Amino acid sequence: MNSIQKNSLLNILAAAQNSAKPLNEDDKKALKELERLCAEGADEMRLVDCAAYEAVNMWGISDVWISAMSGMYQTDFQTLAPNEAEQVVDQAFEAIDWDEVENAAWKAGSDVINNAVNNIMAEKN
Repeated sequence: MNSIQKNSLLNILAAAQNSAKPLNEDDKKALKELERLCAEGADEMRLVDCAAYEAVNMWGISDVWISAMSGMYQTDFQTLAPNEAEQVVDQAFEAIDWDEVENAAWKAGSDVINNAVNNIMAEKN
């Protein structure tokens, strides 16, 4: 899975905004999305084509929520404040190797997701 440094995105964004070439609407939308990624993203971000995963197995954040609410940390998870629960799910989602999920069978894909949630919850305890 590829990753990119936020600073690199900022450099690309600055270069594109200072380009002498006029920007069309698609370019403007792409730059606006890069700005959003820079504002919301971590210092290092993974580049994932989520559409490719959804087309194959429809894996996604809802699977992480299901795992968190029904896995071995179910009781602990249910005692978390809503923002803490969301943080656990987001961290697990980011920790999952979606290439591994894509290449795994259905059960193995569920195991990858469950392991990510379990690892995050184990760190919290």
